[in-house]
Amino acid sequence: MEGMREIATAYYERATDDERESAEEFFRKLDVNGDGRVSLLELKRSVGSWLSNENVFKQLDENGDGILDFYEVLAVYYMVNKVNLLVCSGCWGLLVGPYFSCLLCLGKSPDTFDLCCACYRRGTVAHEHSAKYLVDHHSLLAVLRNRSKEAEKSQGKKEMEELREIARAHYRAGSPEVQALAYEFFRTMDTNGDGRVDLSEFLTFMRQEGYSQMRSPYFFNELDHDGNGALDFSEVMTLYYIIKSGRPFCDSCGNFIPGIFFSCVECFKNPQHAFNLCRDCYRSTKCDHNHNGRVQFLDNYTLLEAKRDDSLGQAAGVNMNEPWITSSNAIVPGPQSNMYLNTTYPTYNTYVVHPPTPSHNYPTAIVPASTTNKWRLALKAFEVALSIGREVSPSFSVFDMDDIMSPRLGWVGGVTESGQWWDGGTTTLHALLFRFPFLSQSRAVTEAAMYWATARTAVGFIPRWRSLSFLLSPPLHRSFSPSAPLPLIRRSNHIFCFKERKLYAKPSKKHKQSKITLEDKDYAHVIWWKEKMQMCRKPSSVLLVKRLTFSNLLGVDTTLKNGSLKEGTLNWEILQFKSKFPREVLLCRVGDFYEAIGTDACILVEYAGLNPFGGLRSDSIPRAGCPVVNLRQTLDDLTRNGFSVCIVEEVQGPTQARTRKSRFISGHAHPGSPYVFGLVGDDHDLDFPEPMPVVGISRSAKGYCMVSVLETMKTYSAEDGLTEEALVTKLRTCRCHHLFLHASLRHNSSGTCRWGEFGEGGLLWGECNARQFEWFDGNPVNDLLNKVKELYGLEDDIAFRNVTVASENRPSPLHLGTATQIGALPTEGIPCLLKVLLPSNCTGLPVMYVRYLLLNPPAYEIASTIQEACRLMSNITCSVPEFTCVPSAKLVKLLESKETNHIEFCKIRSVLDDILQLYTNSELNEILKLLMDPTWVATGLKVELETLVNECKSVSCRIGEIISLDGENDQKITSYSIIPNEFFEDMESSWKGRVKRIHLEEEFAEVDAAAEALSIAIEEDFLPIISRIRATTAPLGGPKGEILYAREHEAVWFKGKRFAPSVWAGTSGEEQIKQLRPALDSKGKKVGEEWFTTMKVENALSRYHEAGNKAKTKVLELLRGLSAELQTKINILVFASMLLVIAKALFGHVSEGRRRKWVFPTLTQRQRSQNTGTLHGAEGMKITGLSPYWFDAVQGGAVRNTVDMKSLFLLTGPNGGGKSSLLRSICAAALLGICGFMVPAESAIIPHFDAIMLHMKSYDSPADGKSSFQVEMSEIRSIITRATSKSLVLIDEICRGTETAKGTCIAGSVIETLDAISCLGIVSTHLHGIFDLPLRTKNAVFKAMGTEHIDNRTMPTWKLIDGICKESLAFETAQREGVPEELIQRAEELYVSVYAKDSLRPHDSKLKHFTSPTVQKSKAVADRPSLPEKELSSVIQPVNTADVLRREVESAVISICQNRLIELCKKNDHLKPSAIRCVLIGAKEQPPPSTIGASSVYVMLRPDRKLYIGETDDLQGRVRAHRLKEGMQNASFLYFLVPGKSMACQLETLLINQLPTRGFHLTNLADGKHRNFGTSDLLQTEVLVG
Repeated sequence: MEGMREIATAYYERATDDERESAEEFFRKLDVNGDGRVSLLELKRSVGSWLSNENVFKQLDENGDGILDFYEVLAVYYMVNKVNLLVCSGCWGLLVGPYFSCLLCLGKSPDTFDLCCACYRRGTVAHEHSAKYLVDHHSLLAVLRNRSKEAEKSQGKKEMEELREIARAHYRAGSPEVQALAYEFFRTMDTNGDGRVDLSEFLTFMRQEGYSQMRSPYFFNELDHDGNGALDFSEVMTLYYIIKSGRPFCDSCGNFIPGIFFSCVECFKNPQHAFNLCRDCYRSTKCDHNHNGRVQFLDNYTLLEAKRDDSLGQAAGVNMNEPWITSSNAIVPGPQSNMYLNTTYPTYNTYVVHPPTPSHNYPTAIVPASTTNKWRLALKAFEVALSIGREVSPSFSVFDMDDIMSPRLGWVGGVTESGQWWDGGTTTLHALLFRFPFLSQSRAVTEAAMYWATARTAVGFIPRWRSLSFLLSPPLHRSFSPSAPLPLIRRSNHIFCFKERKLYAKPSKKHKQSKITLEDKDYAHVIWWKEKMQMCRKPSSVLLVKRLTFSNLLGVDTTLKNGSLKEGTLNWEILQFKSKFPREVLLCRVGDFYEAIGTDACILVEYAGLNPFGGLRSDSIPRAGCPVVNLRQTLDDLTRNGFSVCIVEEVQGPTQARTRKSRFISGHAHPGSPYVFGLVGDDHDLDFPEPMPVVGISRSAKGYCMVSVLETMKTYSAEDGLTEEALVTKLRTCRCHHLFLHASLRHNSSGTCRWGEFGEGGLLWGECNARQFEWFDGNPVNDLLNKVKELYGLEDDIAFRNVTVASENRPSPLHLGTATQIGALPTEGIPCLLKVLLPSNCTGLPVMYVRYLLLNPPAYEIASTIQEACRLMSNITCSVPEFTCVPSAKLVKLLESKETNHIEFCKIRSVLDDILQLYTNSELNEILKLLMDPTWVATGLKVELETLVNECKSVSCRIGEIISLDGENDQKITSYSIIPNEFFEDMESSWKGRVKRIHLEEEFAEVDAAAEALSIAIEEDFLPIISRIRATTAPLGGPKGEILYAREHEAVWFKGKRFAPSVWAGTSGEEQIKQLRPALDSKGKKVGEEWFTTMKVENALSRYHEAGNKAKTKVLELLRGLSAELQTKINILVFASMLLVIAKALFGHVSEGRRRKWVFPTLTQRQRSQNTGTLHGAEGMKITGLSPYWFDAVQGGAVRNTVDMKSLFLLTGPNGGGKSSLLRSICAAALLGICGFMVPAESAIIPHFDAIMLHMKSYDSPADGKSSFQVEMSEIRSIITRATSKSLVLIDEICRGTETAKGTCIAGSVIETLDAISCLGIVSTHLHGIFDLPLRTKNAVFKAMGTEHIDNRTMPTWKLIDGICKESLAFETAQREGVPEELIQRAEELYVSVYAKDSLRPHDSKLKHFTSPTVQKSKAVADRPSLPEKELSSVIQPVNTADVLRREVESAVISICQNRLIELCKKNDHLKPSAIRCVLIGAKEQPPPSTIGASSVYVMLRPDRKLYIGETDDLQGRVRAHRLKEGMQNASFLYFLVPGKSMACQLETLLINQLPTRGFHLTNLADGKHRNFGTSDLLQTEVLVG
């Protein structure tokens, strides 16, 4: 009842005066005794029994005083007059609160079924329908609304379909001439002659012909019945009929009205200003349209009937006999300059069209000879007009005045040049007058007649009570040949004179607001933003969207507050920027905020979590923004949700009074490409996300083609010949900024225009349909590049570099199923392959490179190169660089935008120095050479080694000349004791320590001088006052004062109170106190009552700030200048950066592979003779000791298998026997091998396959309407069509999703096909009937997963054996998974009853065994001669104390440990003594992979010159752990390997005890007291394994 009461009160407060009077009258009727209150007795007398019972009265009585006041009676008034209250079908109580209704009973009123909440909760009320159809009243309202919306949509479609049928009927019933005209209309629109009219052709035609209301993509979509994005002939005929019949558009929303509409009666009286509304706008009363307070609308049927019925017309305010008089007596110039015609006639509107040439002898000659051609064209048009609707002779040459002056043609008379009526004599005619009382024919007829009439001056009279749509609409064509007749047209308030092409406009009221009109190119953008607004879900953003109007790119309603778009306003300026990048969110800098308006503000509220400016006021346009300090976070939120952002900055600096600051587009933020403006002045690094390309997909004769364009890098790559599955895999792994689909995809192999409807293309369509995409035509590469330039606002002359590396021998990219089933793509429940290939600390760019290599295996030459580089990495003993990884896109964007700061330059130099270190080290040099080709493939850049080294050397030197590097301490922050240090820290940290001081000597001198002057000024003006205050002793409330830093104002001022003397006695400090004045901020306002300064201090501050700004400006100039210099070296930098990424990825893989005991396979090139079909170069694939890649061999537990494969395997085995694991392991090992990586086995010979395809279990795809078997068959089709004799095909449990018999036959056919192809592979199955089929196979071999009997139970061994296994272990598997015992027993009974009679038949005759080929031992890597050390000036540093310490420690370690090591080896015959070799790990270096699993002793050289001694079997991890400690980031290490952990511990203890005696300081001396390993001889026999 509380809800009823609130609703009633709300109704009353918003009611009109009449409605309030009605409510008050209702209360007076209830109040019988007139005491202003209503009792229960009075209520019973006045209302029905259902409201007058005591329970309802108590609910109405809110305050419980036993009577009802006026506001309590309002609820009764509402229930009696506004709503029919329902009764609960259970307890028969009134439903005044929430209730539940049956959906199926809604149409059976009054026999509906409704329950109160209590009855619904109990569930005891019986009903004929299920309880699932009972919904609460809120859900019911939503259902009804949805039904209403669906009904409206259905009605609109129905009306449009009826319109199409009418148009088709008119065309079929028309004469050949009419049909020819209609076809000519279609050809005029189809400018490119392709037989269809696309959106651009449609909009261009509408703009040229002046159909402003029809120039809309919305209207185009209404005409596009089949939704294929183009209009065919029948759809254009619908448009032709709409134009000819004058169908209206809504004057409120602008939408086309195919059915019923409402017209203003007052406007209907004046056809120049017709005003029509659609049903929605009329029902919602959105449009404020009236005539001095009077307004009356009639629908089109009522209006037509009013014209027929005089009485109805008078009642409606429409008088058919009322003359149509124009609003003013417009005098229109005639053909002669001094001749005028009165165009206001008593009963008709007139339309004056001037003749080409006036005739002075009309009775004897119709027209002079000079205009004969025009007359012939006019006569032909008139013949067409006369031939429609009646039988006439189609051709006649004689044309006299009797034919013209025929009542049948609407002849009225003529007008002479003097303005008198023509009497038929010899007076020269000036104009012919016609009346068209009935325009029953189509507009084509009337227009053709007008072509004839306009050859002479004619005045056409049209009765007002007939429809004027045929003449009021614009013409079909505006471009005519010079000899063509000129059309007659009447539109709006303008009279067009086509001969002179002059426009005579009637005066109209000027609007204060200049109208912003949309251009044709902007309609698609407006639609795009409207769709984005429909996706808003937050309540605040939904309310903002309601205040938008999509009449401009910003969506700003100019009628709302702050919505002006007049030229010169900020909104107008924002609109100009928006028009340059219409699909980007625009943020405009306004003071300390970045603001957005319209649609952009809604996006900020929805996706960036910002609050709208001014709250949710309904009278203002949507506005939102963020503070300057939160810009990065806002941009991250927007780009993370897929939006691009255009940022507009203010020009900083002083401006003249009352002038607007200038603004400019400072940059853009795209997904994958952040905003970098101003980064050059920052002192922090910017996280750069993975670049997101623009992707275009097309179809060619080779297959699918994918073009990826990176705007940041200005590069593109095109991969052709892709399969559908491989393309979907690439889309899954690539977050693209925009997706474009080429028109070639519309026509697939199934022959349907909607690609993906059947057969091939369905998987790709499902992937694309889940994304936002656009269609494009033309050349798939060039037109996509044009789209990218348009999208990012690039100039047309910007060139994109093709980085496609063509390789005919490159294997096919992985299919989606293969990539997901081995974990190359993260998949739930599948072990991730990437996680076992690299150490856990190796993340980012190296992981991305390895993933790319797995999904796109390299050619044999590149794979062999990668494997050889990995072998070398596994054997080196020197330390390796840390490999600084910088994204190539980050380098390019920062350098091109000249926003590279000193931190990024230091990183760039680290990249270059790492390359130089690889080159100068004899062990690493060979690796550098091998990495050149893989880097070429990854970047598309071909760079010679010498060129790379020389360029790296020169660029590194140049950066070192400009940038202040780590360790340089000649730029300390200024410090004075009387000035707070925070002041100088804030002022100078923004430019000191960034470039070398040698470039800023003058600026440093100015800053130092200014700082000294500031110190002197403060000392002279403030210190005496401070001394005076300190010398004053007073109780509480005495004087206070101090010199403080006002951070917000960047100033040092005096802050104090009560320091002024009460009596001026000329004592110390009084003179300085008199000089004090209040401190002012930058706007001249007083800062506070306690802040003071002096003129001398202010001048010193200004001088210091000017010097600091000058120095900062010089620093920024140097940094931007260096960026400009390095732009010419971008290709070298990109190449070097990518090379280090590859090096870090491969070093990480080798380290992890050694830890897991993986091996390098022998990679062979598998070729087949075309004549004999035999294999060359390899006899197959053999993997010995294969273990699942997700098992760690070091920890044990994995069952190893040997796979000797020379042909196709047909694999059987029990459930849980390891079939799927074996297939997944073989697939992973083969893939790793052909990529050049290590494999989880003891040894392996792997051919370089041209494709690796793995098919595991399939799931259904409801979105595509495909069952699991359909999905499986689709994948099998792809495998069969792509497999060759060089492929590896692995299919797990084929055809298990369909009926057994037919599935068995399909599986047998697949096996025969693969056997005929002669590919390597495995097909596993539980369909044992396949062995009874007469298979035509030559090379297939039967393999099985072994089992063994333990305690009368069959258990799997997970070993691959020869033969056939028909034991499924189905019952055992079900029991192990917890299936009820009785269910399993019944299953066994059924099995015995049906299948016990079927005994196993031997298949020995079908078994084919092949001897295993001898495994070729891989050749050891030959020792390469060391390169001579090269002197590089950019790398060699002068000897410092750290080098001296390192040499001293190394000498001491060798002398202490060498003798001890020899003694230990003599005690053990198994150990041979070897010389200790200490290896240095520099500050930015890491241990080589050869230390993995080896025992080592190390010495950490701390920055404080102290030592730490340790031993470990994981040197990489120990070094990483030490460097994570504070202050140890640049610590260096010395290490040497020893044979065994015990020996390492003994040597560690020895060093801890001996090094201090030689003068070295250790931090872990205590460790030497706990260890006494020298007494144990047993532990000395430990040796290094592996």
